[in-house]
Order: sequence, then C-alpha cells, then structure tokens
Amino acid sequence: MSEENVEIVRAVLGAWNAGEQERIMDLLDPEIVFDASRREVNPRTYVGMDGMRRMLADRDEVWDEFRTEPREFVDAGDRVVVIGDWVGKGKGSGVEVRQPTAHLFTVDGGRISRWELGHSNAEALKAAGLAEAMSEGNVEIWRAQLERQREALSAGASPEDTISEMAEIWDPEVQLDASDAAVLDIKGLYQGVDRVRQFWREWFSAWETIDFDYELVAGGERVVMLLDLKMRGRATGIEMPFGRFAWVSTFRDGLVVQVKLYMSQAEALEAVGLSR
Repeated sequence: MSEENVEIVRAVLGAWNAGEQERIMDLLDPEIVFDASRREVNPRTYVGMDGMRRMLADRDEVWDEFRTEPREFVDAGDRVVVIGDWVGKGKGSGVEVRQPTAHLFTVDGGRISRWELGHSNAEALKAAGLAEAMSEGNVEIWRAQLERQREALSAGASPEDTISEMAEIWDPEVQLDASDAAVLDIKGLYQGVDRVRQFWREWFSAWETIDFDYELVAGGERVVMLLDLKMRGRATGIEMPFGRFAWVSTFRDGLVVQVKLYMSQAEALEAVGLSR
C-alpha cells in the first residue's frame, strides 16, 4: 500500500503544478486538513473541500505561477515526505522565487487526509518517524568523507587538497565554532566557506596530521566525532598526541551547516543529549 501512497502523492503534485483543481479534489479526503501554519506569509490551516478551494484562491491571488519541484519521495507507510523546492512567480511583478521545502502527506484509504507544507527536511522526516534513518544517513556522509580524508593523508595529499575534500560536505553558510580551542591563535567563530577554509589553513600550517582514530555517534541532526589525534609540529618536527577531543557537526539536507569544537568529549556528548 505504501508504494501506492507515493503514487497518489505524485499524482496530486502533478495536478497541483498543472493547475487541475478538480483533479486535486478527486485525490483528497473530504475532511482534508491543509496545514500551512509554518509559512511566513499568511500562515493558516484550511479544512475540508471548501477550505482547499479557499487555499487555491488565496494562492492564485498572489502568484501567477506556483509549483512544487520534487527531488525525492520518501515512503513512510501511510505518510509520504516530499523533499524539493517550491517555485513561484509573483503576480504583477513576474519575479520568480525559489525556496527549498518539504511536504508531509498523510494518506488514508487511498486519499490524502492531511497535507503539511513549510517543513524543513529534518522536521518532515522526524514527523514521519524517520529521524533515526536521517541520523544514520548523516553519520555515513561524515564517515565517507573522513575515510576519503584518511586515504588522501596516506597518499601524501597537500593541506589544500585535504581542505577541498573536507569542503565537499559543507553548506555555503557553514559555521565553525572554535571558541573553546586551547590554542589562542585559532580560537574564534568562523562563518562561511572562505573563513572556514582559512581556519583549516592555519591549522595545517602549524600541524601535520600523522594519524587519527575516530568514532561517530548519531544524535539526530547532529553527529559527534570523538577524536584521538597524533600530530607533528611543522616548525619543530616534534611528534605529540593532541589528545582526546570532539567535533559536533549539525547537518541540514546532507550538508554540514555548523561544526563546533569541544576539548572535552563528555561535554560534546552532553551537548547532543547523550552521555557515557
């Protein structure tokens, strides 16, 4: 039945994009709840067929064109998460607006009984009971990147190549918080890809990584990396253990939006609601 539910959702979005109002109505439960309470402009909830017609009229008052461009349909039994973008062209202005969003549909007896929009991907997946899968997915994204980094280290990759490898999973607005760093000259808050790259350039200009062992711990949108690092000073050539510390990364849509350094692994785990 769940595959059929995905097809029902595909059909209603196809009708939505084509402006086929009666086809939309045919796919809805008579007591449909359309929850748009999360949107920034005119947040409200519409109930029943009359409510849906009111919602469509409200939409058409503002937009000449309004469509959803789905990238992924996630099957969660009687719920379906649609991850993609909404795209609108303003009435009169003709200006096109695009914004990432996630829809959450509930399907009951072959018809859509609830339609929620304005979620982030993480919120929609959590509401559909898929938070654990999302969390493990974030762990695997970071693990794959770390293993590529380890291979590059073994092959003698340059610091700049290593940074480029790390940057593949960074959001454009990534933030690195090293305000608790023990080393004063790298302590601070770094915002955006260029500034985060600069942090790592300073790190690698002072230290050469010899080896590292790590463990990744899932914590929903956040992942804790417990790290044991051995390094060599580039100026002195002296090898030394850096000690046990941790990074906590926050993921959104498969990319790191924030990473924070903790000199205490226990504090890192506590920050995501975990302990050992």
